Amino acid sequence: MPQLTLGTNLLGVPGRAVSARLSQDCDGADPAPAHDPWQTEPVKSRIMLLPAIAVLLLSACASGDSSSMSIESSSGAADAQAVNPTASTSATPQASESASPTSSKVLYLTFDDGPAASGTGEILKLLDKYDAKAVFFVYGEMAVQRKKQLKEIVAHGQTIGNHTWHHDNLADMSEAQIVEELDSVADLVGDDMAACVRPPYLGVDDQVFAVARKHGYKVVMGDLGSNDWANPPTDELVANLKSITKNGNNIIMHDGPEDRASTIAALKVMLPWWQDKGYTFETLPNCTQPLSEKQ
Repeated sequence: MPQLTLGTNLLGVPGRAVSARLSQDCDGADPAPAHDPWQTEPVKSRIMLLPAIAVLLLSACASGDSSSMSIESSSGAADAQAVNPTASTSATPQASESASPTSSKVLYLTFDDGPAASGTGEILKLLDKYDAKAVFFVYGEMAVQRKKQLKEIVAHGQTIGNHTWHHDNLADMSEAQIVEELDSVADLVGDDMAACVRPPYLGVDDQVFAVARKHGYKVVMGDLGSNDWANPPTDELVANLKSITKNGNNIIMHDGPEDRASTIAALKVMLPWWQDKGYTFETLPNCTQPLSEKQ
């Protein structure tokens, strides 16, 4: 019988996997926008997604898979990024849009909450230096102030994903509100919008998955274990990133909405470290198609 191991801060359930994390693919400075999600959002309490876990465990038993299954949380993930405790937990593991683990030494780097006045450009230069691909999940209230940075992301060969307009929890919204959140960003980004969305706070339920698919999006979760949102000291952030380095991991970092000096400093250490370990950096598979081709 499979052995199911749980982390202490489970944020979601991965898809087809024998040993997987939520981390697999299943999001003079200008003033911050009026709505600052990191200052005004209430802290979200952690939940355990027991129904989805049961589905996964039963599925494994039915298939006769005797492998050890480990569903872990992102180590030390922030309360501010946890799933809304009121969100439905009935989504099956397949609904998480997660990719299967890979034996290839590849990492998927993602940056949320930009574009930022300076941080985004600094990160783009570092990615260029190490021939690294990444997805930038932008949210509208930042992006509308920084259209130049949107163009820069694309000019550097990187990908833009949808992180909604207001950075609010989609699991708290009606279908019409979810559609407005997604469409507003897509209209701003235009043809450069990739067909993937990372819900803020990783807040999902069945409706979020259904609406996203209906409008051509894949829902992308990720590994929050870097804790870079809190701007920890560089050595701490480096240690966090090393601890979550594994084949095929989808690592969440941030290029906004505020100063990300710690993230930039850590990347200067980690990009060559990863490269020396033989890792390559590719675009998330679920973000390789333009949204325009899916609608």
